[in-house]
Amino acid sequence: MKVYYAHTENEQGNLHLLKEHLMGTAELMKNFCFIPELKKMFYLTGLLHDFGKYQDAFQRYLINGGIRGSVPHAKWGGFYLGVKYPEIAFAINGHHKGLPNKEGLKADFSKSNEEEQELSLLIQKINNEIPNLLEIDRLNLQFNQADFSRSERELLVRYLFSCLTDADWLDTEKHANFKKFSLRVREDFDPEKLSTLLNKYLENFSKDGKINTLRNQTRDYALTKAKDAQGFFSMNLPTGLGKTLASVAWALEHAKHHNLKRLIIVLPFISIIDQTAKELKKIFGEDLVLEHHSSFEVLDEDKEINDANISLISKRLAFENWDYPIIVTTSVQFFESLFSNRTSKCRKIHRIAESVVIFDEVQSLKKELVLPTLEMLQDINTVLRTSFLFCTATQPAFHSRDGFKGLNKITSLVDKPSDLFEQTKRVDYFLLCEGKALAIEDFSKIISHDTRSKLIVVNTKKTALSVYHSLKKERLNNIVFLSTDLCPSDRKLKIEKIRNNLKEEKQITVVSTQLIEAGVDFDFPLVYREIAPMESVIQAAGRCNREGKMKKKGEVYVFRVLESGFPDLQYKNLATFCLELIKQDISRLHNFDSYESYYEAVVNLYVDADKYRISESRKNFQFEDVAQSYKLINQATKPLLIANYNEESQLLVAELKKRDTLKLSVTKDLFRKMQQYSVQVYIDFLENNKHFVQVVNEVLVWVGKYDENIGIKGEQFTINDFIVS
Repeated sequence: MKVYYAHTENEQGNLHLLKEHLMGTAELMKNFCFIPELKKMFYLTGLLHDFGKYQDAFQRYLINGGIRGSVPHAKWGGFYLGVKYPEIAFAINGHHKGLPNKEGLKADFSKSNEEEQELSLLIQKINNEIPNLLEIDRLNLQFNQADFSRSERELLVRYLFSCLTDADWLDTEKHANFKKFSLRVREDFDPEKLSTLLNKYLENFSKDGKINTLRNQTRDYALTKAKDAQGFFSMNLPTGLGKTLASVAWALEHAKHHNLKRLIIVLPFISIIDQTAKELKKIFGEDLVLEHHSSFEVLDEDKEINDANISLISKRLAFENWDYPIIVTTSVQFFESLFSNRTSKCRKIHRIAESVVIFDEVQSLKKELVLPTLEMLQDINTVLRTSFLFCTATQPAFHSRDGFKGLNKITSLVDKPSDLFEQTKRVDYFLLCEGKALAIEDFSKIISHDTRSKLIVVNTKKTALSVYHSLKKERLNNIVFLSTDLCPSDRKLKIEKIRNNLKEEKQITVVSTQLIEAGVDFDFPLVYREIAPMESVIQAAGRCNREGKMKKKGEVYVFRVLESGFPDLQYKNLATFCLELIKQDISRLHNFDSYESYYEAVVNLYVDADKYRISESRKNFQFEDVAQSYKLINQATKPLLIANYNEESQLLVAELKKRDTLKLSVTKDLFRKMQQYSVQVYIDFLENNKHFVQVVNEVLVWVGKYDENIGIKGEQFTINDFIVS
């Protein structure tokens, strides 16, 4: 009998038997699927995904070599199934190129006479090797389309596709590099053990004082809801009441009760991820927490494997498929993976099944993406048995109402949140000069007369730079500028300096864009916030008298400056609307209930809630269209490596040049190291400053000026200020 192969020789000189690969992938897929009724469906998908490799032409290509992709094999699974199981056909068809639109799949259903004949031969070959395949196909797969809505069926395709891409890669890796495969070892998610570690950590905190009492009461109340049915939950807490640890405590108890498999924490900014992951590692240990974002450094791929670096290698491998107990990641990583059609991004989706997902500062989600996002999360909760917790001081109105198809039920984990907000007022709000727009020079004169440490938050980098230079002219000492024009390494140093100055009660003035608003735990006595959407004003106020330890309340001044810009038209409209509301009654900023009504009004007045028709495209199985439409960042940015930032950045450029000379591409780990010394820029910035940009091994390198105080200096500032992937 002829032998058929799936992959070329490994280090031991062995070819990968096709039968073994199909059955190995099928077994993994069956194990991945937690829904008993669908296990046969998933197993069949694994058996058929490389069905086309039984072609004689493919076997010749595998043994003799040839142009990659010259003998397509993925479409043959679709040929075999026809329209009988379109969910399976979508997954198989896209397991290399990505999930197609419905029209692309239909095109692959059309066969020529020659392909009909080839299909008959392939069916004979696979049945000779796997005799029970036809019997499996004839079995009732226990999948009834009528049991799922159209959007739930679309999610099921994504789940099937994710399981297939991960199982296919894992089985292939097991053959090609067993040493690497064997390093995918990590501890199981044990919520009972983790709860014990968390409780032990919490014992170190003081129980004295009003704030600590409220923190403990809040956490205790949340735990009473841990055994509630899976679904959607909210934790609306004022800044400083310990929502991170309270939410994790609830999540672990909820996971224990419902036998869930992991905890995923989703944050909007890398700056928050750094500190959240650091605290979680301190509690649970390095080997249980995976940070997944573009700036996280892990071990080089080509480093020798030894006992000392196994944990780091395991983490690098876990980036690919999120097989880890606790994951801390960004909104961009999480949401754009959910709506992607690419194999590399979708591979981890199946790990979201049977988990608890905590969204911190969820109000940062683009409002045009709220409806399709909520519908996706509702489908995940229904189909994949996942619970979601929204944590924020400014809870968006995500519930269903007239004209808005949101979530039917959101259970609050906070008892009487409005009372908590009333009890923890730590600031007073003021409208500077009654909301009159001031020249930047006049604004600088007003605020420079106050010798207290202060934080000034504005809407754009251009305004931030103008305020910074204006304050310099006022001879104000110790001024720090923060924006994404500074590379991550520089921002971390400046943030640490600010914390130390505040801790030592040294006078410091910080001028920042809104990157400071979420999660950066500064504690200023005085905050100035340029008029912005209400959530941004409240978030900035969270950096004022954060711990409530000052003798009197902190002061937050909302202000306007002349000729100031806004990130976009919607931001401007929402800022104007907020100004109108606080002119009527500035105490709205203290009122817990006012934000929800504000959010409802905003969506009704200013936002096309599904502007990009993503939900409609999902229901029509237009996977490519959905992926193109769902973008948390409107304009694409590119990283610019700062060549002369420091000695390490210079060594990175040298390494790039060396690899370029040797015709070697940039490794993932080298790329991650470069992120610490890179600034994200728009295409027009590159175009306007191309004489300062070099391309080294396909990496953009900035050889222009980088100022240690204000960052990259070009002819214009057009760098994204908001969400970092």
